[in-house]
Amino acid sequence: MTKLPSSTLFSAATPLMRAIVMAVGILATQAQAQVFPAKPIVIVVPFSAGGTLDSVARLVGSKMSESLGQPVVIENRTGAAGNIGIQSVAKAPADGLVGPEGGGWKVAMRTLEYERGARGGQAGGYVSVGANAFDVFELAQRTKRGGQPVLEDPLVADEMVGFLMEIQALTLNGQRTQVPELIADRPQGIPLASKLMGTEMSRRLNDFAVRLTGVRGAYYVDEPEAADNGLWARNYLNAFSATIGGGTSQIQANIVGEHVLGLPKS
Repeated sequence: MTKLPSSTLFSAATPLMRAIVMAVGILATQAQAQVFPAKPIVIVVPFSAGGTLDSVARLVGSKMSESLGQPVVIENRTGAAGNIGIQSVAKAPADGLVGPEGGGWKVAMRTLEYERGARGGQAGGYVSVGANAFDVFELAQRTKRGGQPVLEDPLVADEMVGFLMEIQALTLNGQRTQVPELIADRPQGIPLASKLMGTEMSRRLNDFAVRLTGVRGAYYVDEPEAADNGLWARNYLNAFSATIGGGTSQIQANIVGEHVLGLPKS
């Protein structure tokens, strides 16, 4: 049996942990025929009442209470960016039992796969606004080498057109999600793949923009020689957050391979 803290199921302090909170409802359903729970259940939410996470926890708690026949109490233990709530769960006695040993991990992993199909809340909640292809296109028009716009270089123009095509493909692929018949076999296939392709494309696009500006692209924000006040260097560095947050590109590629394409783990 999987041991969980006394009267406490989960504490959620990050976007990933929110998904684990949602997994509780699944685990609770599997546990109906077992001895657990024999007492009220507590879900610790390390954020203030009334927020999105608190609302989700209360919704899950209500359904759990109906399924298990036990009261489910939501405790808001705020402070220290969620660490107080997490600490309270970590120090609680592990006398709660839910489902077979290892079962919770499987449910959590499956649930987290779907969060990796979303871009919001990545990288610890920090939001960065990167360049789009049309911004870079405008940059290529006004940046000159040898007195001529770099966009007139056939190699630069070819790479620029490639990015525009990728963005159009991602846009059209996203529209497929509005047609149920096109996604019935793999409902999360497009979001999972789009997160991987979109974030990697953004990183490459910003790298391209830095290269367009030449030596000035090596300077950062507020440095006198920086191109556009360091906008492109900043965007390039920020772009890596999206390839890490919510699952690195390497993890994302494994998930797409295994659960969208059906490839073996080995």
